[in-house]
Amino acid sequence: MLNLLTWALFAGQEHLQAVAIARHIIAERPSFPPIYLCMALAFVGLGDVPRVREAFAQARALSPGYVQSRLDDVWLASSSNYRALANRFIRIAAGMDAA
Repeated sequence: MLNLLTWALFAGQEHLQAVAIARHIIAERPSFPPIYLCMALAFVGLGDVPRVREAFAQARALSPGYVQSRLDDVWLASSSNYRALANRFIRIAAGMDAA
């Protein structure tokens, strides 16, 4: 449930709150790839490039297929605004686009 809240905070561009909850989830479930990806995208929003790279690398290490599906624009959300934000931020996190 907190995972969904973290993604909702990201979508609302409440990046500091998303990171705080992501850290809480990671303490409980350190092998949960989606939360590392969400945290990486929130760090993009905060402009914290070193932490972006670290969180993105962890997500990719835990589940390369999951990360690739998101890079391929496979998201659970149907909102075009959300998808545009998520796609822009994940491309930045992956080093494919500049911030």
